[in-house]
Amino acid sequence: MLRNVFAKTLRDESRPLFWWAIGIGALTLYLLLFYPTVRDNSSYAELLKAMPESMKAMLNLVEDPTTPAGYVNAEFLGLTAPLLFMINAIAQGAHAIAGEEERGTLDLLLANPVPRSKVVIEKFAAICVVVGVLGLLIWLLLWLGGMVVGMHIGAGHLAAATVNMMLLGLFFGALALCIGSASGKRGLSIGIAAAVGIVSFVWNSTASTVAAMKPWRVISPFYHYLAGEPLRRGFDVGHAAVLVAGIVLFLAFAVFAFDRRDLAA
Repeated sequence: MLRNVFAKTLRDESRPLFWWAIGIGALTLYLLLFYPTVRDNSSYAELLKAMPESMKAMLNLVEDPTTPAGYVNAEFLGLTAPLLFMINAIAQGAHAIAGEEERGTLDLLLANPVPRSKVVIEKFAAICVVVGVLGLLIWLLLWLGGMVVGMHIGAGHLAAATVNMMLLGLFFGALALCIGSASGKRGLSIGIAAAVGIVSFVWNSTASTVAAMKPWRVISPFYHYLAGEPLRRGFDVGHAAVLVAGIVLFLAFAVFAFDRRDLAA
């Protein structure tokens, strides 16, 4: 018998985590193995440089894509990796409270002498662990595998980019948890969190190329995700703090809403 909600949630997520790790690990290895081809292919770099500015902004092409940092940004950290982390965290956040409520298992959980606030906090802590394991896996593969294929990026800079990616995923995971805690509807929490994520991404990409919108990029979580260029400059406390503040705000509201909602309604 599990002694707390945190351990129970981790047990429930262990099998999905295994398959997520396999999939993300395989994708990361594929990108690593493909790097030598890109590095030695000048036509590839010219093709990417000739892209429209809007496409460059979408893929985060901030430097030569044949360099290690440029390649990882363009092929992985610009779109693919944050999208995967968003999907994973949103799915977990929506399932944490609303999913159990829809399956009818939440009543059994709350029948134990555990405060509702503790349920929400421990479930989110388990989400953090799952996202952290996936982030650690990517960091290790990019760092160690990068040295094998000649894609040398400092461990600290890779860690900074990975932490930012985890924070972005947790931002939207906390949003899904917040909506699910307030509404008890898993589909609604997934839909709203996913919609906010898509709008945020499009807003940031568009604002990168439209002068009148540039001052308003700061309202998008995606702007704070890579604005500090962590692969080149390392960890940026200011941008990370914005994502952390959003996570804390959503988690606090999730606790507040769930603690006061009538589950019998």
